Amino acid sequence: MKKIALLALIATLALSGCTQSAPKVAEPTKAATPALSVAWEKSLPIKSSLIDNALFDNDVCQSEPSVNDGTYANDSLAEYNANTYRQCSNFHDFETDAAAMDCPANVYIYTGEGAGTDVKHALSYEDGWSLALLYGKGWQIEFELANSMTSSESAEVLAAKCAPTIAAYCKLIGGGTVRYGDYKN
Repeated sequence: MKKIALLALIATLALSGCTQSAPKVAEPTKAATPALSVAWEKSLPIKSSLIDNALFDNDVCQSEPSVNDGTYANDSLAEYNANTYRQCSNFHDFETDAAAMDCPANVYIYTGEGAGTDVKHALSYEDGWSLALLYGKGWQIEFELANSMTSSESAEVLAAKCAPTIAAYCKLIGGGTVRYGDYKN
């Protein structure tokens, strides 16, 4: 019985803070800090660097690739230069930090044309899958598990391990959310 109650609590916590599938909760007695996306959406068109900086300021992002190291190439370099795409990670170094984390994630920030509009789709792709896609007016942020291709655990187990981390990001960032498994290919 305790195990079922614990699982129910974890599921409830994992869903809180996001607009899709989130249960109704009692109003807080004092004013809560507005989600980060509330401020972003007041400055349309949104620059990806604005979101990137906010994610660093709030400890979602810990590192990002240099524009010169090859991560930003071809189309992504053009999007970087247009300030419609950024990439960061929630760890400093994959070999040391990420290995000790339950949910090491790469974060992809899009603010270009169509961002936040065509988001209700499966998050599994030919070359991997993503944990969650957060979105709003003029922006979307995709969280991809950094070690998903090398782990021996299933995508469902890995997504469950990351549920508390994604819930915290949802609460902080706001907007709508699509999680791995919400839609099927």
